[in-house]
Order: sequence, then structure tokens, then C-alpha cells
Amino acid sequence: KQWYQRRVRGGKGGKGKQTDDDISPSASALIILVSLLVGKFGTTLSKISIHQLYQEEIPRHERGMIAGVQVTMNTFFKTISMCIALFASTAENFIYLVWMSVVVETAILALYSQFAWNYSRGGVP
Repeated sequence: KQWYQRRVRGGKGGKGKQTDDDISPSASALIILVSLLVGKFGTTLSKISIHQLYQEEIPRHERGMIAGVQVTMNTFFKTISMCIALFASTAENFIYLVWMSVVVETAILALYSQFAWNYSRGGVP
């Protein structure tokens, strides 16, 4: 509580110190905006990479089927994540959502690493 009072009132004497009123709220908004833009840029680059791999590795007559399966799987997992977030929407459950996300991302990394290893050794058709 003493830290809060010193911070808000500008120190013990209240002179010459920065208060919370002096901090611009646009700094937080700028950080959020930049992080969203960087995230979208990374997502766009990954989509371009995936489509380039499609063009290089998959025969033309099979591309439509694979794209359909990919869209279906993306929709399925997005629906699952929305349902989980709907039922676990309280602040107390947020940590469980974070850990589920970490586990899923780790599993994806492990599966893709195994695929890349097999592909580099010529084991993937």
C-alpha cells in the first residue's frame, strides 16, 4: 500500500516525481497494436510457406482434396477451442487454458519435428 501511495502521489513530498497521470495510455495501445501486427505478419508468412509447399510437393489433381481436409480440420479445431473457452471463461480457469495451449503447441512441434526428420531421410511419401 505504501508503494501505491508513493506512486500515485508522486513520492513522499509529492514534488518532482512522475505519477500515473503522467503516463500516456497510448504506450499500452501501441504495444498491443505492434504485437498484433507482428503476429498477423507471422501468420501470413506461415500460410504463404504452406501454400508454396503445396505447389512444390503435391500433384495438381490432389491439391483440392488436401486443401478441403485442411479447411475442415482448421474449422473443427477452432470450434473445439471456442467451446473450451466458452465453458472455461472465468478468470480462475484461464491458467488451464494457457496450459492446454502449451501442451497442444508442444505436441504440434513434436509431430512436425518427427515429420521433418522422416522427410529429410526420405521416409515420407
